[in-house]
Amino acid sequence: CLVLDIYMPEMTGVSLWRELRNRGFEAPTVLITGRRDQQTRIYGQQVGAVAVLYKPVEDKELFEAIERALGRPGS
Repeated sequence: CLVLDIYMPEMTGVSLWRELRNRGFEAPTVLITGRRDQQTRIYGQQVGAVAVLYKPVEDKELFEAIERALGRPGS
């Protein structure tokens, strides 16, 4: 799975996701961000994200999202 920060310098996480998808690579995606705004929600929908997590992200919350992305129930 991919774990991407939405607002990275030079290229957003969503731009990276699009570029990978254009090259034939698809994977379930977890997005991380410090922003809680409409644009962030739109990005999450565009990517079809398994989860959009807000910083600061708790370890447990991140691991649970990755487990969902991999199709495995929590351990």
